[in-house]
Amino acid sequence: MCIRDRVKVFSLAILFWLVCSAAVVAYMLAADARTTTIRRLGLLTQEDVGISAGARLKHYSTALGLWKEKPIFGHGLGAYPVVIGAPDVRRYPHNIVLEILAELGVAGLLIALAGAGAAAGRLGGLKRIRTDKLLIVLLMLLTHTLFHSMVSSDITDNRVLWCMAGLVPFVPRKGCSGDEDSASCQRSPGD
Repeated sequence: MCIRDRVKVFSLAILFWLVCSAAVVAYMLAADARTTTIRRLGLLTQEDVGISAGARLKHYSTALGLWKEKPIFGHGLGAYPVVIGAPDVRRYPHNIVLEILAELGVAGLLIALAGAGAAAGRLGGLKRIRTDKLLIVLLMLLTHTLFHSMVSSDITDNRVLWCMAGLVPFVPRKGCSGDEDSASCQRSPGD
C-alpha cells in the first residue's frame, strides 16, 4: 500500500471517529444525559466556572503576576506557596510552564526548553520515530506526561515526566543498533 493510500485510509478513519464522536455528544446534549466531563467543560463558558477551574485560573493569574515581578530568575525553586502567603506546603499553579516562569524565570524556562530540545533531537525525526516501536511508545509516554504536567502537580512532583525524560539518553543514536562496539556507533567527543 503506497503512502497516498495509507493517508486516505487514515483520514477516513479519523473522519469516521469525529462523526461518531459528534453524534454521541449531540445525543447526550439533546437527551440531557451529560457526563461529568461535559458538565465541567460547560462550566468554562459560564461566569461562575466552579471551584476547581476557578482555583486553577486564579493560580495561573498569580503565577503570571509572580513572573512579572522577577522575570529573569524568578522567586526560587519551591517558592510559589511562600511568596503567595501560604504555608510552606506543596502548593503549585497546576501548570509546569507557569511554575517554571514564577519560580525560575525566563532563565529556568530556557534551560527547560534546551533540555526538551536535546531530548527531541535524540529521538530523531518523524521518519525515524514512525519506524521504531520503542520510540513511538517513548514519545507517547513523554507526550502524556507533559500534558499531565500542564494541569497538575509541581516541578519536583512530576516524577513520571522526569523518568520518561531520563529514558531518552538511552535511545540508540540514528543508524545504531545499540551495540556500542560497532565502529559506526562510537561516541564522538561532542556526543
